Amino acid sequence: MMHFGRKPRVVYTARSTARARTDLTNAILTGADLRGVDLRDVRGLTHAQLLTARIDASTQLPLLLRIALAVQRFTRRWRTSR
Repeated sequence: MMHFGRKPRVVYTARSTARARTDLTNAILTGADLRGVDLRDVRGLTHAQLLTARIDASTQLPLLLRIALAVQRFTRRWRTSR
């Protein structure tokens, strides 16, 4: 039912600022296929867990884990080139 002459009521909805985060602490990821998965918001993910899982360049990782993998790749190349 329309009420002419009245302004429509404004409805405000509350939005959560914190995203739900998946906790991967102590998760066994050996052989898990994580290619193309967005892992930026997970908690408890470690470098050792990533070494046992299958990831590729499209897997989105938290910043510190991206740095750790890049350092590992660099040192592996550096050791083999000497």
